[in-house]
Amino acid sequence: MADELNEVKPGDLITADQFNALIQQVKALLAAGGGPVVVPNLYGQTLASAKAILAIPGNNLVLGGNLLDAFGQPVDPNDAANQTRRVIGQVPAGGARVTAGTAVSLLMAAKPTTGGTTPDPAITAFSPLQVPVKEALQIIGKNFSSLPSDNLVTFNGTAAPAPSGQSSSSALFVIVPDNFPSAPKAGQPAVQVTVKVKTAEGKEVSGFVTVQAPTGVQHATLDGFAPSPPVSGQDLVITGTGFGATASAVKVKFSNEPSTGVTPKQVTPTSLTVTIPTNLSGMRSGFFKAFTVVVSVNGVESLPDANDTLSIYTP
Repeated sequence: MADELNEVKPGDLITADQFNALIQQVKALLAAGGGPVVVPNLYGQTLASAKAILAIPGNNLVLGGNLLDAFGQPVDPNDAANQTRRVIGQVPAGGARVTAGTAVSLLMAAKPTTGGTTPDPAITAFSPLQVPVKEALQIIGKNFSSLPSDNLVTFNGTAAPAPSGQSSSSALFVIVPDNFPSAPKAGQPAVQVTVKVKTAEGKEVSGFVTVQAPTGVQHATLDGFAPSPPVSGQDLVITGTGFGATASAVKVKFSNEPSTGVTPKQVTPTSLTVTIPTNLSGMRSGFFKAFTVVVSVNGVESLPDANDTLSIYTP
C-alpha cells in the first residue's frame, strides 16, 4: 500500500508507490472534472471551420450526428451550401472537460432569407489606371458579391481567373488575361478594354481600363496549402510554381506580416515549407483567422489569385 502523500521537502526521496499514488489522484481529478479533453468554443465559427477544429489531431472529438438549425430543421454537414452557416450553440459547451471521442452537437444559424432585392453593383475606379497583361488589377466599387468566386470578371468578353480570396464586396483583385480579343502582345501599343463584373444575382456593371503589353516579369503562383487546417507554429507546405531553388531568395508573408517575411525551411521550384508565425495580428486561441499569403522570389511578389487565402487555426 502506498505511503500517505505529504508535502515534499527538498532532499526528500519519493518512492515509486508514492509517485503512482500521485498519478492516480491526478487521474481521479480529471475524471471528476469530466475527462482530459477540453471542448473548444465553436460559437460564431462557420460549419466548415467547426469541423476542421474538431478534426485537429489532439482534440480527440467528433462532430455530432444530428445537426439542427434555429428552426429545428436538420442540417446536412456535408452539403456545400451549409459550410458557411454559423454555429450559434453547442453541446457540450466550450471549455467543458470530456472523454476522448465525445461527439459535439451543433446548433446552426438558420438560412438567410432572400426577401427584397439586392442593390446594383457599381464600379468607381480601377487601380492602376493602366495595367499590363498578366498583372494584377484592382476593381474598386460597391455591391459586388461578398464571396469573391461568385463574381465573374471579363475583359472584352473573355473571363479572367476568379478574383483573389482577399477580394470583398467593395474591391475585386483579378489578373488581366492574355487571351481576350485585341490583347496586346510584346511591343504592341496599349488598348482600351471593357471590363465587366457579373455578380451571383446576375447583375452586371462595366467600365473601361487601359491594358498594356506584358512586361515579361515572372511571378510565383500559388496552387494550394497543406496540411488542412493549417495551425500556427507548425509547418505549412505551399505548392505552386516559380519558387526557384534558393531558400534565402524567398520570403513568405501572411497579410503583410511579418514585415521582413519568413524564410522557408525548404524550397523547390514547385513547393516550399515555412513555419507559420504564432504572433500574427488577430490570432486568438481556439479560433481561425484568414490571411492572404504572398510569396516573393528575389523581391518579385506573387500575384493575387483565388488560391492565395487560407484560414489558420490557433490552438
